[in-house]
Amino acid sequence: MAKEDQTGLETVRALGLVIRWMQEETSNGKVRQALTVLAEQTQARLEQGKDIPEADVAQLAAWHSDRFGGPWKHQTATGRWLPSEQSRTWWETRQISRRQFLASHGCHLDVVLSVDKGGGRGNATLYRYGFLAFEPSEGEPPLEDKERLRPGTGFRLAYEVEEARATLLLRPFIGRPFAIRSWRGVFFILSLAIPFAACLFCALGAAALVLAHSPSLKASFSPLVTVAAVGGLLTWRLRPFWSLPMLRVTVAPDLMLAMSQIYGQFRLSHDEKRKKTGGRFSLVRHWSTCPICAGMVEIRDGGKAFPGRLVGCCSDSPREHVYSFDAVTLTGALLIDRNS
Repeated sequence: MAKEDQTGLETVRALGLVIRWMQEETSNGKVRQALTVLAEQTQARLEQGKDIPEADVAQLAAWHSDRFGGPWKHQTATGRWLPSEQSRTWWETRQISRRQFLASHGCHLDVVLSVDKGGGRGNATLYRYGFLAFEPSEGEPPLEDKERLRPGTGFRLAYEVEEARATLLLRPFIGRPFAIRSWRGVFFILSLAIPFAACLFCALGAAALVLAHSPSLKASFSPLVTVAAVGGLLTWRLRPFWSLPMLRVTVAPDLMLAMSQIYGQFRLSHDEKRKKTGGRFSLVRHWSTCPICAGMVEIRDGGKAFPGRLVGCCSDSPREHVYSFDAVTLTGALLIDRNS
């Protein structure tokens, strides 16, 4: 049975080992850096004989800025700078690795992260470390954790939705949601139809030249190939728009997104106010936090591994931490068996 233990030099040593463990972690994200800085500050306070400190997001951001650089030394960070659920998930999913590292160095005192979420305006979320003794055998993953690694049996996640930013030229047209049967919707459909109409006109013109002058196949090959290439390119680049009525959610091309927006999706949802219309078009971003490593999960095309479907890929391990994506329930489950 684990029990509380906060005595003497063992806590300082445990913090030092945890700092080393975090520095050796492969994920080099903001969560790891912020928790490392908190551990260093806690270790310094304990070495001075002081109490274990508590820090809110603003304080963590200031310490992070002193250590790694950034604007937060002179600015106040908000809770979005360090999401509490993402921090807790990052810490808890690495418990086995952390305890194995501590046990290998002869330390059986785990460092526990406490996240006290503040409720309401003005109540800050506080981060604090504690200490908990554990048996050496507790560093091994239990059988139920191994079972959770199988597809569909565990590690489910819920997706969040936010508006995505379009490139500056397209922002007046698709920067905000709009009804398909509106003047913006009509303009949007016409803007998609005009390139294909121009391509069709060029194809008819090229065919007329071939029939009128009857040149050799070699002479007519170049314009026909050019028209076919342009038509194929347009069809491929605009495919997310044309397949939207059937799929409801498609991946937005990179060229249509702002430089600060890496991923985005086109969504065609039902308009509850106007049920007889063609729905509402919007440019959004679906995302979540990986329950395995706390990395950012973004929606991508399934590719050859999962053809014909959209999947959620973790930014830290995009090949192994892959999740399904349900655009209606906004949920997903692990797709790859990590035990195989």
